[in-house]
Amino acid sequence: MFSKEKNLPNNLALALANSRLWYESGGKNGQRLYLAYENYEGMDFSGEFFTEATLQETNLNKSCLGSVNGVRALANGIMLKNSVLHFSDWTKAEMEGANLSAAQGKRVQFVKALLREAVFCESYFSESNFSQAVCIRADFSRSNLTGANFTKTLLDGANFKNADLTNAIFSACHLSEDTKFSGANGIEKIECTHVFFQDKRLDGALAKDCLQNL
Repeated sequence: MFSKEKNLPNNLALALANSRLWYESGGKNGQRLYLAYENYEGMDFSGEFFTEATLQETNLNKSCLGSVNGVRALANGIMLKNSVLHFSDWTKAEMEGANLSAAQGKRVQFVKALLREAVFCESYFSESNFSQAVCIRADFSRSNLTGANFTKTLLDGANFKNADLTNAIFSACHLSEDTKFSGANGIEKIECTHVFFQDKRLDGALAKDCLQNL
């Protein structure tokens, strides 16, 4: 059986309704969402509440998650390949090893999220906010990150090869000799007051030179 509005299985629609109730009641009613290890590929979750949900290794490939609230979700290994995440909020979510390759997400919030070894290759995350996130060894290669914010982000070993970084912000980010920017577009147009490279602070032109030479 499926709910008519979004063509969701009834058990999933009920779980989402309980998650919304849990959020709106401040945890007094309903319950947090638990979809770990489940397969819900190609579903419409737009506007739903994944707040503090358990989504470890959940298959949400090719799904719509526009305006989803995923704040503080436990989502290590979540699969979001080819999904749409415009305006969703994953602040403080744990998404280590997540696969968001070829995903689309304008103005997505990843503030203080754990994105260690997450895969964003060939994705579109224009104007998204990765500030203070842990993006160690994350793969952003060939992605559109125009206007994205990486302020104070940990980027040790991150891969930005052939990404579009036009008007992106990298001020106070942390880099290592393994961070890669070769072939990236728009480096000359990024905002970068200073960076930390191998624990050494580099300011102004030295900061941009560091990015261009990695």
